[in-house]
Formats: sequence, C-alpha cells, structure tokens
Amino acid sequence: MVITYLNRRDLEILSLLVELMACSSYRLSKLSKIPAASVWRTLIKFKGLGLVIKDDNTFRITPRGLVICYYMEKKKYIKEKIIEKLKDVWDYEGDKEDLKYFLNSLQLFMKANNISPFCLCYNEPLSLASLMISKINDLDDDTKKVIGRLFLQMFPAVTLSNGCKAVISYDSNGKAYGIAVDCKLSGIKIFHYCPLLEKEVKRLNDT
Repeated sequence: MVITYLNRRDLEILSLLVELMACSSYRLSKLSKIPAASVWRTLIKFKGLGLVIKDDNTFRITPRGLVICYYMEKKKYIKEKIIEKLKDVWDYEGDKEDLKYFLNSLQLFMKANNISPFCLCYNEPLSLASLMISKINDLDDDTKKVIGRLFLQMFPAVTLSNGCKAVISYDSNGKAYGIAVDCKLSGIKIFHYCPLLEKEVKRLNDT
C-alpha cells in the first residue's frame, strides 16, 4: 500500500484550495502567510499526487484533492464545503448528506483491503461505487442508496407501469432483477427482485 503523509502546513494549503477551488501560488501565500517558496513546493507536491492541476498560473483542486482533504481535515465547516463541492463535481442528484455515508464506507473499504486513498481515481463516483459492490453485504443501507442512485443516473432505466424505475439485468438463472431500482414503495434499492419487474420485462420481451 502506498503511504503518503500530508503535514499540518500541507493540509492548511489544501483546505484553502477547498474554499477557493482555484488560486495562484502567490495569493495562497498571502492568504496563508506561508512563505511563497514553501507554498510553491507544496503545490508542486500536490500536483504530483494528483490533488491539484496547474492551469497557467492557477492551481485547481481535483476531486482526489477534495476527498483526501475530507479524510484528513478535522474542521467541520471545511468537511461540509467538501461535501457540497463533491455533490456539484459528481453531479449527484441525491441529498448531499448521503455522500458522507458513501465516503465513510469507502474509507472503511480501503482500510479493510489495504488500499491507499492516493491510489484511487475520484473523478467519477460510479467507479468507486463499482469497486465497493464486491463487498455489498458490508455496506450500510445509506451507502447502498447512494450506489443505487448513481447507477440510475448513469445507466439506461426502464419506467414500469406503476412509475418505478429500474436498471434491469438477468441473473445466472435468466431471472430479471433490478441492478438499481427507484421503488415507489421501498425507495432506492440495489440488486432488487420484484414480481412486477419480472412481469413487465416478460411483457416487453413478448411485444
């Protein structure tokens, strides 16, 4: 596992970038009162770790930078800002509070599987969701709901006669089920079997 440490000064600069999203090295030095040379070295270090990207004279925090800062930062208001920004960056249609459960489950998954948070790509949450699916029974219901919503956002869904929406697949026995379902009765579910879904799929296949 790749171990990478950020010191207090690193985290201070990264947290400033969370608030600003994009900023020059000079301005970061002024705002943080950290010497310009030190800020520059830190930003180049961040760039190498994929925490920021450089665009001319501006450094912009990446989704990886946001997630890493969420895991390392203790200040509640910074963590809240990160959740808000990830909701926008990931174009997540659910409640922003859901993402806290998702990130916490992801952190537990990484620890259990000896994966460094610096080894994952955070540009698309669907890739993170797909990674955690292998341990579906270890996930809490809130995280499963986030994964289900991501699947419904990203994959073509069928609207059933009762208004439910489902991303449909077939199991090894040829039985239809919902990889993700937005059910009118039980909410968002993943790997969901439903008699109505089977009936609707049979009707569609017969037409």
